[in-house]
Amino acid sequence: DACYDSLNNPCAELTDSARINVDVPDVTCAETVCADLDTNGVCEVADTNALQLACSANDAFPIILDYTFTVTNTGETPFASVDVCKPGFVAQALAAGIAVGPCDLCTGACDAGDDCGVVGPVGTNSFVNATCQLKIPTRSAWLAFAAGDGGDDNCHTNSLEVTGNVDTSGYCADGAETTTTSTCGAEACIAPTCALEVEKTFRCVDNCVGDNPGVSTNALEVLPGATVEF
Repeated sequence: DACYDSLNNPCAELTDSARINVDVPDVTCAETVCADLDTNGVCEVADTNALQLACSANDAFPIILDYTFTVTNTGETPFASVDVCKPGFVAQALAAGIAVGPCDLCTGACDAGDDCGVVGPVGTNSFVNATCQLKIPTRSAWLAFAAGDGGDDNCHTNSLEVTGNVDTSGYCADGAETTTTSTCGAEACIAPTCALEVEKTFRCVDNCVGDNPGVSTNALEVLPGATVEF
């Protein structure tokens, strides 16, 4: 035994240390939408998270809305993949008669109501974009789609949820939380069809009755042979 219990040779006391570094995953997301009013592949109304199209947009159908979902790895671990989900979005669009695609929310053809896709990998301090395109044929199709969120009749709002799945290569991950989640969203609104109000008035030029010839009115009394302007 290397340790002797004696006054002349007391047992030596040995110390050592170890360091455990805990890397914390984190993810953020942002959603924007832009409008291609003449379906030429270029958005005339720029990306925003609160799209407001004027009533004149109702003369432009079909309209394409391009959604962009930006996923950013703000944590200390790389992601092997990120799940991008927008529950009900694709299914509601299809039910309203809106064509969906190309769309990263679909695992295949956008015809079965898939609402989740997978992107990545995503390294630390990096981001990746996912996109989804809707082609809206008519105003009635838009109203049916907008009704699906239970809010404003002219607007559609739907939240996005992203889940980062940590790449555990090189980590001791037993019992550790290896996913992290964030939510975001965007709103798109198309104003009601433009309303045109017409007011018709008359003006007596000569042979008028009354003391105010030349005054425009919506009820006019004149003499035979009077000159009237509308």
